[in-house]
Amino acid sequence: MTIELNPEQQQVYTDLIKLAGEIEAVMAVAVDSDEPAQIKCAIDNRLPYLANLPKMMEGAVAIHDWAKGEVAKEMIADNRLYEAKQAIQIRYIEGRIAKYSALYERINSLHSALKLSIEGLRSLLSYEKQFSFQPQK
Repeated sequence: MTIELNPEQQQVYTDLIKLAGEIEAVMAVAVDSDEPAQIKCAIDNRLPYLANLPKMMEGAVAIHDWAKGEVAKEMIADNRLYEAKQAIQIRYIEGRIAKYSALYERINSLHSALKLSIEGLRSLLSYEKQFSFQPQK
């Protein structure tokens, strides 16, 4: 029993899910740490998504917060929910917005994972350049 989105919100939700899947697919590609060309290619493939993540977070937060507001309206209108113990209210809210909370968490995790993966790949590339340009003794 999830809060239903309006068509515009549903389109944003669908786009966010699709883009999250694309990012996960790009990050799932194995990279040979001994191949600078592969490392550079992986960085180049991931960087454009990094620019999209703040906008994705904005969409996820907007949907999540809107859904919380809709549940609050329901609770005010239903005296049984309004008078329920706080623990029951919290569980009710969590249940009604679980789908949108999951999207928010997924995008938040993707943001962190993508940043870390790019930083790690840059470190590998830097190390590889340093190692390959050391003069022979």
